[in-house]
Order: sequence, then C-alpha cells, then structure tokens
Amino acid sequence: AGVDSNYQNGRLAFTVDGVTASGVRVTISADTQEQPLQDLFRRIDRKNSNSLAERIDPDTGYQVFGDDSRIEDRTPTSGALYARVEKDNNFLLWGDFKGRLNGNTFVRNERSLYGAQGEWNSQDQTSRGEPRTLVQAHAAQPDTLQGRDVFRGTGGSVYFLRNQDITIGSETLTVEIRDQVSGRVVDRVVLQSGRDYTINYIQGTIVLTRPLSASVSSDSLITTLPGGDQSVNLVANYEFTPTTGDVDGMNLGFRAEHWVSDRLRLGVSVTNETTGTADQKSLGADVRYQFGAESYVQVDVATSDGPGFGSSFSNDGGLIIDTTAANAGDGTAVRAEVLASFADLGFSGDGELELYAEKRTEGFSSLDYSVTATTGDETLWGFDVEGRPRDGLAWSIYHDDYSNGVGEHDRETGAEISVAATESVKLTFGLENVDRDRGTEDGRRLDVGARVDWMVRDGLDVYAFGQVTASNSGLEDNNRLGVGARADVGENWTVEAEVSDGDLGFGARILAEYQREDNASLYFGYELDPDLLVSGSQESEGRFITGGRRAINDQVEIFGENTYDLFGAGNSLTSAYGASYRPTQYTTFDAAIEAGRINDDTNGDFDRNAISLGWTYQTDSVTTRSRIEYRTEDGVLASAPRDAETVLLSFDSRYKISEEARVQVGLKFVDSQSDETSILNGDLIDGKLGYAYRPINNDKLNVLFQYRYLDDMIGQVVDGTDERAPQISHVLSADAIYELNDHWTIGGKLGFRLADTAPDSTTPLTENNAALAVVNARYHLVHKWDLFAEARYLDADQAGSEAGFVGAAYRHIGNNAKIGIGYNFGRFSDDLTDITIDDRGPFINLIAKF
Repeated sequence: AGVDSNYQNGRLAFTVDGVTASGVRVTISADTQEQPLQDLFRRIDRKNSNSLAERIDPDTGYQVFGDDSRIEDRTPTSGALYARVEKDNNFLLWGDFKGRLNGNTFVRNERSLYGAQGEWNSQDQTSRGEPRTLVQAHAAQPDTLQGRDVFRGTGGSVYFLRNQDITIGSETLTVEIRDQVSGRVVDRVVLQSGRDYTINYIQGTIVLTRPLSASVSSDSLITTLPGGDQSVNLVANYEFTPTTGDVDGMNLGFRAEHWVSDRLRLGVSVTNETTGTADQKSLGADVRYQFGAESYVQVDVATSDGPGFGSSFSNDGGLIIDTTAANAGDGTAVRAEVLASFADLGFSGDGELELYAEKRTEGFSSLDYSVTATTGDETLWGFDVEGRPRDGLAWSIYHDDYSNGVGEHDRETGAEISVAATESVKLTFGLENVDRDRGTEDGRRLDVGARVDWMVRDGLDVYAFGQVTASNSGLEDNNRLGVGARADVGENWTVEAEVSDGDLGFGARILAEYQREDNASLYFGYELDPDLLVSGSQESEGRFITGGRRAINDQVEIFGENTYDLFGAGNSLTSAYGASYRPTQYTTFDAAIEAGRINDDTNGDFDRNAISLGWTYQTDSVTTRSRIEYRTEDGVLASAPRDAETVLLSFDSRYKISEEARVQVGLKFVDSQSDETSILNGDLIDGKLGYAYRPINNDKLNVLFQYRYLDDMIGQVVDGTDERAPQISHVLSADAIYELNDHWTIGGKLGFRLADTAPDSTTPLTENNAALAVVNARYHLVHKWDLFAEARYLDADQAGSEAGFVGAAYRHIGNNAKIGIGYNFGRFSDDLTDITIDDRGPFINLIAKF
C-alpha cells in the first residue's frame, strides 16, 4: 500500500556541548527523525499513537547497542532541535521555553512554546542591582493549542483539566486572588512543579501539595458576600495537541525595558498570535517610578485586537465546566497604581498607601480580563490607607469603585480602627457604605460592625464578629453574626473553623490539617459558601473534603482525597487515591485512582474514572519500567455526549546477558474510543524484541537482531494528506558491521516483513509482505574525507520489486565532528514498517563525538 508522490523528506541529528575560550557556553542537540523538510524545525508533538504512548512515562525509552551506555538528556526539548548559547546572564535559545514577558499587567505570555527565545541584560546596573536595560524576545510556530482552565478553590487538592494528553512540561499553574465584585486581580502566586503540585499529563489531573480553599476574607471587617469578598482560583495554562487539523502560523513576543535613572523605568511589550484559531495582537507600554525600596508609581497601557484564547471555569474542581468563548473584538486598557510607605511619602508613623485606577474598553481581552457587550466599558478605581501610629493601634480607610458602560455601578467605602485592649485581646470597629446598581440590586446601605480577637494561649485563637445594617434603601439587609477559631491541636495539627449566619445566607467552614516537614499531611473539612451556584440551581448545601498524604515508612507513601459536593441540581462525589511502594532497593510500585460521579438534573448525569499503575525494577543487570493508564467517561455533559474509554500501556526491559550480549523487550499499547477531542480513536500494539552482540575478543564486529510486531489501527500519517495508513506487520531484521582495517568498514542488513496494510483508514487491509536487503561500505580517506555507499533491494507485494542506492561524502571538522551530504536514489527507506514510499532525495548529515 505505497503512496508514490513527490515529497521531500530528511533527518538531521547532531550534538555539541562545551565552553569557548571567551566563556560562551554552547549546547546544541538535534534529531528530527525522518519527516518532511518543511517540518524539520517544528515541534515533534504530533497527535499520533506513538507520541501518546510515550507520554505515559517520558523516561522509558532507550536502545540496546550491546554495551552499558545510558542516555542522559542534557537538552530537553519536545522538538527536533535544541540550541542554547549563553554568557553573563544573556542567552539565545532554540527549543522549549515558557514566555518570560512580564512587567506590564495586561501584556503577559504564559505559553510554553517551541521556537526561538533570547534575552539580553546590560552589564550596567542600577543601584538596586537591576540591569539598566533588558530585552526579551521570542518567536515560535505553535503546533499546539493553549488551554486555560480556571478552578474555584474547592477546599481540596485534586483538579481535572478540561483537556487530556497534555504536552509535557507545558503547564503554568497560578493561585490567583480576585475581588468577587469587580473581578480585579488582587494577588498572584506561581506554583512550582514537584514542590507545590504533581500532574498526570495523560489524564489531565493536577494534585496540589496542600488543599486550596474557595475564598479568603478581605482585609476589611465588613463583608458583602457571606463566603468572603475575595475568591481563590487555581489558574492552569497549558498546551495540548488538537486531534484534527494542523496549527499553523506564528507566536511572537517582545519586551524591552530601560531604567532612565535609578528611579524611572520605561517599558514596552508586544505579543502577536497568528495561528488561525486565536489570532490576537497586543501592544503595551508602561512607566514605573520607584521612589523607595517598596514604594512606586506604575502606569500600564495596552491594546488588544482579536479574540485570543477563551477559557473555562469550574466550581467543583473540573467535573462541571463552563466554557467562555474568546472575545473577538478590540479594545484598550489603562491602569495606574501607587504603592507607598508613609516614610517614603515624608509622613511620620508606620503605614502604607495604595491607590489604583483602571479602565478597560469593550472588546479588550487578555489572560485575566475579557470585556464584552454584557458590561461595556469598565472603570475601576480605589484606595486603601493603613496607619499604625503606635503598637496596639491601627486604622484604615478604603474605597473601591466599579462602573461599566451599561449603567451599572458598585461602590464600597469604609473605615476601621483596631485597638489592643490587652496583650491578648484586640477589638476592631468599622463601618461601610455600599452604593450599588447592578443586576437586580439598586440602592444604598450602611453597615456597621465589630470584631473581637482573643489569643487564649499560644496556638489557640478565637474570634467573634457581627455586623448590622444601620440604614438601607433598596438593598437587602446585611446583618450577620459569626464565630471562629484557629487552634494547634496536638503535634503538627491545625484546626480552623468559622460559622456565620445572616440575611444573605448561612456560611460555614472547618478545616483540620496535619502537616509535617517530611511532607506528610492529612486534612478534612466542610465548606458552605452560599455565593456558589451551578447552572442557576438553588444555593449550595456545602462541600465535604477529606484527604492527605503520608510516608508510612521508607517504603510506602500514600495519598487520597474524597469530595462530596451537595449542590442543589449538581451533586457530585469524587475520589482520588495514590500510593508508592518500594519493597526493596531495586523495586518501586506506584498507583493512582480517580473516580467521580455527578448527578446533574440540568445537563445529565456523568461518571469519570481513571487508574494509573507503574512498576520499576533496576539492578546491575536488569532494568525494567512499565506503566498502564486507564480512563473512562460515561454520560452527558453540557448536552454533548462524552462517552470515552482509553487504555495505554508502556513496557521496557533490558537484560545484560554477559559482557558481550544484551537483550531488550519493549511494548507500547493504545486503545482509545472517544469523540476524538483529546485523543485519536484506534488501537496500537508496538512490540519489540532486540538482541545485541559485541564480542570482546573481536571489537571490530557489531551485530544487532530485532523482531518487531506492529498493529497500528490508528494509522501512520501519510505525508501531504490527512489520511492515516493502518497496518499489521511482523518484521524480523538483522544488522551487522565489521571494521576491516583503518580505512574500510562494511555492513549489511536483512529484513523480512509479513504484513497486511491499507493506504487509508477506509480501505480494507490486504497482504503486503516484503523482503529487504542492504549492503554498505565506508571508506576513510586520509585525514579529511569519508565516502559512504549503500545498495538496497526491496521486494514488496504491493510496491513491487525495486533497487535503491544511497551515496554520501563526509568531511571531518577537527577531531570531533564531520558533516556529510548525500542522496537517496531509491524511493524507500530501510525501515520495513514505513509503508509510505516517499524517501527519494538529498540529505545532509552532521555527526559529532566527544
């Protein structure tokens, strides 16, 4: 089942690593594998069966060449080429990178891309040690799409991404605190992989090291929302490969900043996405005046043109997901911020001043904001002044103002004072005026409140608070009473609890957590936030969370979490368990199980289950690693069928028979039946048995044997088309090389294939057996040149019999590298599982050794 057309294929492979005499570090590595020339410098992350199986466990692959060599990847990249040249904190990079554009609130890049990136820092520095001039830039051809999922904190640790089969290392996870009224981002913290979370790239599952609550109380005493005025979100940005179609175009980014003086900095940021799916241009400029160690004034201006990427939001950790489409308009945004200490302002006493003003026009979109016709233009401004004239006395005055283009507004103004009545008792009094015309609410309200904090002893704090509505016109009363406590109970246990009731609903939260320095933890709790609604259903009845992780001993570590969510029309029960067991110094087992059930009266019931099992065994003579992943989804979500079942298996084992012989066994298995939104449908079985022989008494001889069974119903991609060619093949091959003398090396290969193949997925398989014979010779000329010649003969049922010839010439470059140019005069390769007859053409080969 050959395909005969004019395609130009090639392969490029080499490695360079070292430091020049001038101190420049150079690291370059490439291996494109054989593919069309136009794709040689693109990311190798195609949506196919092999890439999917390799993502089960990215550390499993290796080859057996008859010695004890190990592969150490010092140039990690998902693409064909990695190159990094660096000196004095300046670098140029080609490979995987994460966008480093920061400095402007509105123009950021958190994508993980494959392409070119560079950064230059001037040697001249400011008095604070910052480079006087900084330039950053990147350019990439994304072969992946960006996913952006926002999860409201559940009080737990487990969150499910909307997509599966995630690009390895592409994620950027951020904990974000937002004002629930205006949507303003108050704070942002980037999480670190391994320390703060783990991720399963196949399942699309995130497990945080510590649970994440849904909300936090703002600094103000009086709250207008029962669960707190500020929400806590987990924001996940990541890359995934679409199952159909190619992502084409460019992603460009540029950032330059210069300190005109030690206090004044000017900056400009540009991003341009032209992939055809989320085309957007963003341009930003910023000015920062630093007049103290922590005091500054900054103004950010930005424009956006085009939709960018949409996002999804989930209240329950990713079981029910609401998708927000990208905003297709264009608009501008301006933000001014002042943060200053009293000392830097010339005032006496301890205190800070914060001012902000922000305007976003309809059509503007960024990673954090999307302004649509629902609100029209949005304007925000406010201030917060806090003073501490002496120990035990503090005061604050604040104002937050939001208005939009459809005539809505929300204004909150308040003042508070705190005084230490005794060393252990603190009293706080405050008042707040609300002026709101938004949605169904229209009116004014004045609330007054008080709070008592009592430090009973070290490790035990209790508090009580209350607020009443002193006057009201058009708004619902906001009377509320509540009590809470935080206690250290026993060794390493902490319990936090709060309960309150009032006109806006009953709220409760309790969390008990056990945390040790060795990462052992246990937590359980209950959270009721009446602000959380699902699909317009009645108010939440609460969410129960239990979970934890613990190293039982040096051999066993376990993790588990259960969540029971009592939403009115969307009840759900989810469980996640994991364990790692190391019975001996040679063997490690690990397992993870996830299960979720949603009873959704609005969108239909939905089940999600997944299991991951792994095993590693390693001694001086045997190395074995395997992993299996299984996932099912059953039911209807958002009125769309989501039935899916996927099984993936990877197994690799190497055995050292003797000092002269090695054997390798490998297996990849994929079985996927789904709607193909994340993973292609089809089956794959790819098994290999290899043997390598390198006799000690005759080191000039090298012999390799391999049997391969390939059952690929997902299909080999046919270049130049959208078709996938399936096959079932048994391939037996033997390779040998022998060094005759210092000048001549001869080699050969015999291969046989018993196969059934098809040119596309709709055509029935037919017999396509083949035999391959290859002989070659290498001749080393004096000093500089090598010549290579290879004759090939292929006899295939469907492609017929034909001969091929490959010739190449190599020139040595120093003692460690040589470059060659050659031509394949035949249409076929020496890989009998390659059923596309499209290999004729020139090639360039660069080989380096150290």
